[in-house]
Amino acid sequence: MTTTFDRPVPGATSVVIHQVDVPSTRFPGLWQEGLIGGYFYEIFANGEALLRSSRKEPNWQIDIVCPGNNETCVTTQTGAPPDDSMPIGDLLRQCLQDSNVTKVAKTEDYTTPQETSAGTVPCGVATLPQEAEGFTLQRLVLMAGGNPGPIDGLPGELTFEAVVEVLNDGTENLPIANIIDALDAMVCSQSQ
Repeated sequence: MTTTFDRPVPGATSVVIHQVDVPSTRFPGLWQEGLIGGYFYEIFANGEALLRSSRKEPNWQIDIVCPGNNETCVTTQTGAPPDDSMPIGDLLRQCLQDSNVTKVAKTEDYTTPQETSAGTVPCGVATLPQEAEGFTLQRLVLMAGGNPGPIDGLPGELTFEAVVEVLNDGTENLPIANIIDALDAMVCSQSQ
């Protein structure tokens, strides 16, 4: 793994490297995707990565955001990732923090997250960091099994094509807040 993504994440197979022609200020337009341990991953040059059960219609997802400047990475989970996915999430975090990673570092023991006191596990928007609605829309599309392109907060053609693909109901013409509501309802219904 390097900053130019010319080497795959250690242990990855079916690796594809993507680059967009017009990168944004926040997103340099370079990312890698593939499979590790049978799980689908994407790692982006802007310090974000995701690991999920499958490319489309995942049962669970792990999002990792490493803002840089030696700040702590934030990891969020949707659904119930299996214990064997946790070391892979650690590997992705390591790759975001150090582009010269060649193998998985020692991992911690993991336990499955407990349900909230209300008896429900958070889902959809409730699991995402609070940020501009463009980021929320793109992250929900990912959670719903679509490919919104780079997570740059600027929903474009790829994002709205993915909305059409996952919702199939014409909501792509509604305001973003309404699309977010529809995606949130869909993601939460899938996680129950």
